[in-house]
Amino acid sequence: MKPKIMITCCIGLLLLSSIVSVSSYADVPQLINYQGKLIEDGAPVAGSRTMTFSIWDNNIGVDPESGLWHETQNVAVTDGIYSVEIGFASALPANLYNYDDLFLQVDIQHPTAGWQRLSPLMPFDSTVFAIKAARADSVAGGAVTSVMIANRAVSTEKVADNAVTTAKIADGTVKAIDIEDGSGSGLDADKLDGLEASAFITGVNAGTGLTGGGSSGDVTLGVQIPFNLTGVSSGGVITAINNSLSTGYGGYFEAKGSEGRAVYGYSSNTGDVENYGGYFKAYGKKGIGVYVYATGSEGIGVYDKSKSAAGVIVENTDFDTIGILGAGFGVYGKHMSSGSEGFLGYDKVGVFGVSGPGGYAGAFKGKVKIISTTTGQIVLELRDDGRAVCKVLEITGGSDLSEGFEIRGIKEKLLPSPGMVVNIDPDNPGDLMVSNKAYDRRVAGIISGAGGVKPGMLMGQKDSMADGTNPLDLTGRVYCWVDTSGGSIEPGDLLTTSSTPGHAMKVWDYNRAQGAILGKAMTSLKDHRGLVLVLVYLQ
Repeated sequence: MKPKIMITCCIGLLLLSSIVSVSSYADVPQLINYQGKLIEDGAPVAGSRTMTFSIWDNNIGVDPESGLWHETQNVAVTDGIYSVEIGFASALPANLYNYDDLFLQVDIQHPTAGWQRLSPLMPFDSTVFAIKAARADSVAGGAVTSVMIANRAVSTEKVADNAVTTAKIADGTVKAIDIEDGSGSGLDADKLDGLEASAFITGVNAGTGLTGGGSSGDVTLGVQIPFNLTGVSSGGVITAINNSLSTGYGGYFEAKGSEGRAVYGYSSNTGDVENYGGYFKAYGKKGIGVYVYATGSEGIGVYDKSKSAAGVIVENTDFDTIGILGAGFGVYGKHMSSGSEGFLGYDKVGVFGVSGPGGYAGAFKGKVKIISTTTGQIVLELRDDGRAVCKVLEITGGSDLSEGFEIRGIKEKLLPSPGMVVNIDPDNPGDLMVSNKAYDRRVAGIISGAGGVKPGMLMGQKDSMADGTNPLDLTGRVYCWVDTSGGSIEPGDLLTTSSTPGHAMKVWDYNRAQGAILGKAMTSLKDHRGLVLVLVYLQ
């Protein structure tokens, strides 16, 4: 007999202190106190119960693992009364309160009847949403003082032109260290460092070098374009050294033209000696030999065009090091003729990609093939019409072949969930409904995913009648909810639909079972209800 469970409950925010700061999400208590009274068969429960709590943005719910958040706790019950802190076993996510409406679903494991779901789902009241009070909508005038603003936190880009006038700057408040250099700074050399303009560089003499005073500080040269430096030196014609202990550049180059090149390297040696158009080294622990940054919508960080030679060669001798690291398209390869490769990788890992949230570790446009290193034959081909072609496909993530269906519950009280037996829905062509009749010849199968056994392959066609959110097992092994109304279950027993909603039972009337058999039991069940492993085949 199915136990009668009555639960009286209330939801409130558990305040860990009397004053709550609004500085950040982490400063606000993140536990919700949930209390209730549990009565089974008219008597208060004593002992403990395993409960699964899940939060949804709708009042329907299904499998707790499909909700916005879920956790399972072993709850002590005294005279039917229990109290738990939601979020104790699994922390509530920071973005949970971005939803306008939230509902709590509670599933309780009965000692004999298995999991029971409380209905309807309980909405959260405004008290719970007070957790999100980590931001003020306005700041009173004069509330932010200078001691609250870090040095250089307000850049010039954040201050409107002419917003700061001389009347708003007190005498002596602007120090030399606070003034940025630049051609547009408006600073006069006569007013700097106590030196007259004649003490600075005034001209360039090709024979003797620079003229003028000063032996330290920054020097900016303006020269006529084109500007060429030539010479013979094993150490290089131009040597630039930056002795900064932190950041800085040995050389900084910028080209603003539509087809400009900030740095153009060319080596004219045509012999067999290895030479370089550009050669860069970085010895620091986090040194970068070449840093490339392109911001245009069609910009290219590194572009190489070659005929018979390799476009770009990247070598490293340590497996833990990175040959090429990029954001967006880390490596973009495009072959221009037959027999060429857009990108060729070999040795330990040919191509290794890591993506951020919402990105792709690798993206390919066109056909993709994987070739065996032993036979040289194609072992997998991904075609541009969506087909994957291979000789053997081995799937290790699930055991059954399923197809997605839309499944209707029983009067919105018993919603479809993994392991339930379902029938063809006569009122909604192409859809299914939870079974609730013994020996029903409309039986369609079992919802896959119960008992930790998931579908190995899930089929469907998006935006068509052959589409749905619930995986229905078509063939293979799947766990099914079964009762013993037709007798205890043993391996090999034929199973049919039961009058218990969503359950199967043992076939005992073989005449009525014709056309209503959904498979064979592979495990046993002595009494009551429970999950049985079933080998699915409809008859």
